[in-house]
Amino acid sequence: MKRNSWFIILFIATIALTSWFFYLKVIDNNHSGTSIIPEQEDDIPLFEGLEPDEHEYVLVGNHVNDIYDFYEKELPNNGWKVSQRPIFEINKEKHESSFHSQWQKSGFEGELSVSAYYNEQEGRTEVVFDKTPIHTFTTWIVQIPDSICIYASSHNEACIEINDKDTINQIAYIINHAIDWDKEASTREKISEIDFGSLKVNVSFGDDQAIYFQSDKGTKYMKPEQEFLDLLHIQE
Repeated sequence: MKRNSWFIILFIATIALTSWFFYLKVIDNNHSGTSIIPEQEDDIPLFEGLEPDEHEYVLVGNHVNDIYDFYEKELPNNGWKVSQRPIFEINKEKHESSFHSQWQKSGFEGELSVSAYYNEQEGRTEVVFDKTPIHTFTTWIVQIPDSICIYASSHNEACIEINDKDTINQIAYIINHAIDWDKEASTREKISEIDFGSLKVNVSFGDDQAIYFQSDKGTKYMKPEQEFLDLLHIQE
């Protein structure tokens, strides 16, 4: 009788371990490429209906507004604080909407990024949770000049003078908010220079590669943005 009891217990334990292994395997497959999994965190609630799909979560229909409101309320309730003002965008002509927010919490190494986008072609909302390092940025350009001079590649070429105040403000804002980089800047195919009068900034860039800014104040970098190069009248 005892032998039968031990056999039953062993059989149940084997089934339980196999089921648990299978569950973990399914979780790993569903969350392939994901840096953080809300279901495994006590302080990151998951919006009802979201289902994992590799590196993102999806839900049929446009729920960007509801998801935005949900995390604006629930994350602070779980001890999170906004580290960057949420960016919410709506394009009525294309029926698109999206938001991006970043959060910090004591004891959490890095920042929690939550973003959502309505994919009209697929007819679904796509949400991405990401764990990223905490980046810093320093202000290089304090006084905005009335004009700046841009050299497309070298001083041998004619200077492109920009006098439009809005354009100059956008360029200065992007450079000021680029991430401080304390490592060696990778080699890039193209180098331009922006002369702000009191500061000269070299811009290193290449096809779909991070953009580096270098000056006597240090080095910064940002993701490749053609919109920024367009402001400089530069083409990749």
